[in-house]
Amino acid sequence: MNIFGFFGDAIQGIISTFLGQTGLLGDLVMKPLQGLIQQVVGGAWKGQGADKFVETMNQTLKQLANLGQSNDNFAQGIQKAVQQMEGAFGQATNVVNSLQDIIGGIF
Repeated sequence: MNIFGFFGDAIQGIISTFLGQTGLLGDLVMKPLQGLIQQVVGGAWKGQGADKFVETMNQTLKQLANLGQSNDNFAQGIQKAVQQMEGAFGQATNVVNSLQDIIGGIF
C-alpha cells in the first residue's frame, strides 16, 4: 500500500462518519419534529399559535433537509477529489516506474 492509499482510506473513513451524522439528523431531529407537527395538526393544539408553530416547524424541516442534502453533496465532492488524486498518483507512479526502467536499461 502506498502513502496515498493510506490517505485515501483515512478520508473515506471521515466521509463515512460525516454521512452517518447526516443520517442522525433525520433520526434524532427531523422525525421527532414531524411527530410534533402531526400531533398539533391532529388537534393537540389549536389556534393561531398552533398554526404558526406548524408553519415554522415545516420551514425548519425544509432547512434541515437542505442541510442534509448539502452535506451529501459535500461528501460526494470530497470523494471525487480523492478519486482524482488517486488517479494522478497512479499516473505519477507509472511515469516514475518508466523512468526507472529507462535508467536501469542504460546502466
